[in-house]
Amino acid sequence: MGDSVPTGMADAPAVAPAPPPPVPKQAVVVIHGMGEQKPLDTLRSFVEAVYQHDPGQRGSDPQAEADDPELGEVNRVWIVPDDATGSAELRRITTPKNANGVRTDFFEFYWADIMEGTALDQVYAWVEHLLLRSPFALPPHAKIRLAWVALWVVTLIFVLASVFVAKPDLFGAWSKAPLDWIAAHAAGVGLMLIGLGALWLVWRFARGLPPAQVKVVVPAALILVGLVVAGLGANLANAQLWAAALAIVIAMILNTFIGPYAGDIARYVRAAPQTVEKRAAIRDRGLKLLEALHGNGDAPPYDRIIVVAHSLGCMIGYDLIQLYWEKHGPTHKQPGQPSAALKAALEDVDRYVQQVWHDPGGPLTGDTSVFELAAYQAAQARLFDELAASGNWRISDFVTMGNPLAHAEFLLFDDDEALARAFEERLLAASPPRPDRPSRSMLYYEGWDGDKTQRRGPFAHFAAAFAAVRWTNICDDNAFPAIGDVISGEVTGYFGPGVAEHGVKLGWPHLPPGLRRLITHTLYWTWPSAQRWPPPRHIELLREAIGLTNNVARNVARRRSRARGQQDVR
Repeated sequence: MGDSVPTGMADAPAVAPAPPPPVPKQAVVVIHGMGEQKPLDTLRSFVEAVYQHDPGQRGSDPQAEADDPELGEVNRVWIVPDDATGSAELRRITTPKNANGVRTDFFEFYWADIMEGTALDQVYAWVEHLLLRSPFALPPHAKIRLAWVALWVVTLIFVLASVFVAKPDLFGAWSKAPLDWIAAHAAGVGLMLIGLGALWLVWRFARGLPPAQVKVVVPAALILVGLVVAGLGANLANAQLWAAALAIVIAMILNTFIGPYAGDIARYVRAAPQTVEKRAAIRDRGLKLLEALHGNGDAPPYDRIIVVAHSLGCMIGYDLIQLYWEKHGPTHKQPGQPSAALKAALEDVDRYVQQVWHDPGGPLTGDTSVFELAAYQAAQARLFDELAASGNWRISDFVTMGNPLAHAEFLLFDDDEALARAFEERLLAASPPRPDRPSRSMLYYEGWDGDKTQRRGPFAHFAAAFAAVRWTNICDDNAFPAIGDVISGEVTGYFGPGVAEHGVKLGWPHLPPGLRRLITHTLYWTWPSAQRWPPPRHIELLREAIGLTNNVARNVARRRSRARGQQDVR
């Protein structure tokens, strides 16, 4: 007997292998702060601090590790083309799967080009508005009052300097005596500056950093100024010479700092006919990015989106989250009826709304005596999970650093009453959300006709984004404006106890110890290469807030896999 094929087996179709389960992916959107930022500069340094130097992110894949010639042994990343940001100048930074099997894409929301060319008259108008405010209308914070006084002092110095440039003879003996003294001691002053600069250079090189990482601009500038002072000698008594030098300095300050930095603030924080177009352009670009990251249909590109913002970018990120919620959140704009699970999650968060903002007849003053932040964040995570599973919402976290919203009553409004009215009218979002007045709840129903079975809902109102988005604020607050970060501060006083606050103390690693705490606004993810381990506290807090090993993305992917009948993601 020869080989035979059992009846029916020859024609049996081959069984197709099951499709592989989807790989959980999360996106981190980094929004840079004010000033003339260069594309990818912020994103590169941010990814290096929060991901590449974090061994806890490393999975079992041997390709996840790289030996970088500048950074040393770090987690591997790749820079790949990006269509989501809408700019050919930008790329996204992507990672292999981390210890939880989740891949991360880092995006930079770049908006500095929109603010290019800020007119100084807009800056002057904004500064004038701040200066002419009544001192009795200033917030009670000591830092804000000191900053307001400092702004007046700087303004007076600029005015006097400008007058001196135009008419140096008007100052007579006021300028002659100090100029004569400088001219008589030019050699000593010059040598002192040269010595200070040289000592500074020696100190920086003695710290053991690679020569390419040693910053020499400021010490070299001191040495150069010292050489010029010593060389000019008796000529330093000439008031016209000082007027010319002062004019150059004023022009540099206006061009380098006032225009790019104050100009960005002036154009964004205040709605005026001259600023509306720029504000709208930034928000439109940001919403397009968020929509691209959410995708369409049942297979979004990302299971979770984390928005991280610095400085003025915090205001932009706050606006984008609120605007996206208005369009895609669980409001009455969404078709259909919320599922039973979504309804339960909304009502769970609403219990905290009623607990905190409990006074329906008076001003909205939060009661935080019985508020538990961890429990509230757990309720937020459950609501996010339901929204991510059933709707077009993937934003789980908002992380702010150097946040000017801490001074919203000073920068955005004229007084506390105007800020309170903005919350009452749902112009601003809080955490927990404020109630939908006159009720005590953030929820409402649509289609009420006397028959409860005909109602649609419940729905959350349009300023309830932080019902599902956990907000973490990291700040370097200090009562004295020149120490720490004058722009940052705690936001819970106005935006609610649902914000996780973390105070840090930042410092310039390349400055002498007595100067390290001066103006630390740009240091929130600074981590000198000589101090890779252990990480400083502000880096640990930032990593924890972003939560790249968070299980949220994996849980959403599992739920989506089960809905498709695919194998569970392990």
